[in-house]
Amino acid sequence: MSEERAKQGAQATVCLASKTGTCLNSKSIKTNQHYLGVAAVNNSYNLAYIDLQRSFDLKKHNITALKPIKPKDFQILAESSFKDKSIWLANYRDVASSSTRQRLKPVSGLEYNYIDKRFLLETAEVQLTTGYEGTVILLHSGNGFKFLGFVSNALPDQVIKYYPEVNPCDEDPILVRYPKSLSRSKIQITSYSVAACGMNGFQASKSFSELRCKRMLGALSAQRMLLQENNAIVLRQTAEKLLASDADESLTDIYKYLHQAQEKGDIKAKEILAELLFKGDVFPKDRETAQHLIVKDSKPISAYAHLLLARQLLFGYNDEDFRSLNSQLDAQLYEHLEVAAKAGYDDAQYYLGRLYQFGTGVKKNSKSAYNWYAMAAMQGNHKAQFQLGTMWVDGRGVRSYPHVGHYWIRQAAARGYERAQNYLAMYKGQNSIDTALNDYELEYNN
Repeated sequence: MSEERAKQGAQATVCLASKTGTCLNSKSIKTNQHYLGVAAVNNSYNLAYIDLQRSFDLKKHNITALKPIKPKDFQILAESSFKDKSIWLANYRDVASSSTRQRLKPVSGLEYNYIDKRFLLETAEVQLTTGYEGTVILLHSGNGFKFLGFVSNALPDQVIKYYPEVNPCDEDPILVRYPKSLSRSKIQITSYSVAACGMNGFQASKSFSELRCKRMLGALSAQRMLLQENNAIVLRQTAEKLLASDADESLTDIYKYLHQAQEKGDIKAKEILAELLFKGDVFPKDRETAQHLIVKDSKPISAYAHLLLARQLLFGYNDEDFRSLNSQLDAQLYEHLEVAAKAGYDDAQYYLGRLYQFGTGVKKNSKSAYNWYAMAAMQGNHKAQFQLGTMWVDGRGVRSYPHVGHYWIRQAAARGYERAQNYLAMYKGQNSIDTALNDYELEYNN
């Protein structure tokens, strides 16, 4: 189990879900407090070990024990692209029903990060439960399941999860029904083999000999060697790290690494390079090359490519009223935004709501506008929060309920959205926007 979970109590009880009443108490919980001096396990999730009071025969109950990922297996996993593999989360939140499930769920898109020495997963298919840290991650293979590691971090970590369902002060309270959320999560997974190999006190088995562990950690730390071998994933990850550092002297290397990675077919490298060329703030603007990178056989290569193309079309529209430019451009914009919105990108969800609100490129539908605004608002999109608030205040697409509307407008104002700040200043009957906001900053920060 994860050490953070172990620290929450002095004892643990292990129960079999398939055998009601079959539980074993712990004799002790052993935790490791120190790491070996190896960069590969920096910030890794620590592990704890449970000694049970008595033994339990798994075979007798037809239970197959999970096999952990061995160092040799882990190296093979790290070096693969995971295009044809799926991982399974043992505990996840079902997007369709917004309820917590305990059964297994397949997810694709796993990637090993050679810089942080963790697996990364970006997905809109799964939302982890509130206590995501320490969630067990299993890898499905032809021989069953193997224990890959624990979730050590997940973003976005400030998604609004709870809403005022009923105003108790309202004489005629109503139920506030929000659409099912669709957001992208960035999940970091610390591998069992990396964490175990890097910790003092680990009771190494034959599969985890100290020498084999050190060889594995050394191989995974050889970023320079992998760069020289033009590993596409390492090239792109190195470029991403340089981009985050904002070092002007790194611009040549950033372009070189991204260009080499995209030539090897790395889709994320194509997306990043195209976005930079569209914006023109890092490299000279080149829309033709950018579009060529993310369009293949007249079709965008990914949901994010649809979003990038939509952003280019949005320059011609006025966000205030979203008047139609022409039917062909309207239809193209709607198509791109719909794909990106369904993939969980909040700005696509917001702009799709605008199209529905004004009937641009699609039949006007206030309820659909409300649904997309709400999904974007729940991811922290301040423009969507403001629009959602005004819909509740005015009763567009939903019954008028000013208390809920002002709640969302305050969220947008606290995030610095000027239109929401002006609205609140006028609503409070004050001349100072700062004074109007003081009442709401504490609520937002908490």
